[in-house]
Amino acid sequence: MVASRASIQSIRDRLREFYEYHGAASLTERPYFVIRGDDITYFFDGSVDSIEFISEVISDGSLFRRVGAQFIRHARQLRPIFHLSPNTDIISIPVPQEKLPGTIILRSRISVVEFDNGVVYKFPLEKEVQMDASVETRRELPPKVNSPKLIEVDEAFPFVCEEFIPGQTVRNTIESWPYIIAALQNLTNLYRSRELEYIPVTKILSNYRKKYDEPIVHQALEVIEGLALPDTLAFGQIHGDLAVRNLRYDNDCVYILDWQDFRQDFLIHDFFRPIHRIASKNNQPEIYIQMITGKGKPHQIATEYSRHLGSLAFDNSEFYEGLPLFYLLCILDTQSSGVGHWWAKTLQTLVENLDTTNNSQT
Repeated sequence: MVASRASIQSIRDRLREFYEYHGAASLTERPYFVIRGDDITYFFDGSVDSIEFISEVISDGSLFRRVGAQFIRHARQLRPIFHLSPNTDIISIPVPQEKLPGTIILRSRISVVEFDNGVVYKFPLEKEVQMDASVETRRELPPKVNSPKLIEVDEAFPFVCEEFIPGQTVRNTIESWPYIIAALQNLTNLYRSRELEYIPVTKILSNYRKKYDEPIVHQALEVIEGLALPDTLAFGQIHGDLAVRNLRYDNDCVYILDWQDFRQDFLIHDFFRPIHRIASKNNQPEIYIQMITGKGKPHQIATEYSRHLGSLAFDNSEFYEGLPLFYLLCILDTQSSGVGHWWAKTLQTLVENLDTTNNSQT
C-alpha cells in the first residue's frame, strides 16, 4: 500500500491510536521526509541513523537509486526543495516528544523503527485487522532459524515489538546470491523441524491439467513433458516470501524477516521466489531461459542451490531443467489473478526460445 495524500490522515490517526494505547505522555507534530515506492512508503526524521537506513535500503545498484540515495543523504540541507523531487514530500505526523521514531515504514502494515532502543513496532494499518498468523509462526520457529527476536506481543491493539537488525538489506538477487543461499541453508532448520511429504511430480502436473482450462497452461504442460523433472518434490513449512527486501545481514549473519506468508508448500518456492521477483519486476524472462538451457549466472545459481538443498527439496543434488517452468505453474495457485499477462508473455518467450534451441540441436 502506498501512502497517497488521501490516506495520510488515516496513517496519522492510526499512529496516534498506537501511541496513546502504548502510553505516550504527549504527542507532538513533527515533519518527516516521505519517499513513496511502488508498494512501500518510507517516513524518516532526517537523523543520521534514519538517513543512513533509508539511503541504504533504496540504494540497490541502479543509477537512479544511487542518485536518489545521495539526495537523501543531504536531505536535511535540501529540506526546502525536498518535496520537489518525484515521489517525495515532507509531512507532519504525531509522534511522542520523549521517544521519537527514526523511521516509519508503510506497506500492508505500519512498522515504527526506534534506532536508539534497537526495536521495531509493527501493527496493522486498518483498525479492524487482527494480529496476523506470522506471530504464532515466529513463536514456533526452531531456535537455529535466524529471525529477529520477538520482544513483546500485544493482541489487544494489536502490535508486536521485535529486535531491529542494524546491518544491511540484501541487494539484487543475482549479485547477492551468497546471502540468499546462506538464508536458504539456514531455512533447512525450519524444513527439517517437521516431517516432509514427498509428492510425485506426475500427480501434481495431472492436477494442473484438470484444474486449468486455459490453452497457455496446457501449452506449458506440453513443454514440461520434454524437460527433465524430479520424481518427487518436498512439501513442508516454508517462509513463502524470501525476497531480498526480507533479508538483512549483520556481521556475516543473514536474518530472515517478515513471516506473513509462512505456509505449507513446496520447498522450491523459497528458492524461486527471489528469482521470480527480479524476473517479473525487471521483465527479464531470460533468467528462466538461462536456468533451463544451462547458461550464465542464473544456471550457476540453480546448480549451487541443488548442490546444497536439492537432496532435501527434490531428493537429488542435480538441478532439473524443468523446475523453472514447474514453478511458473505453481504460482498460479498463489496469485489471485490466475493467468496474468506477464505470466503468459513469459511462458510464450520460454516456449519460443526452447523451440529455437531444440531446432538448432537437431
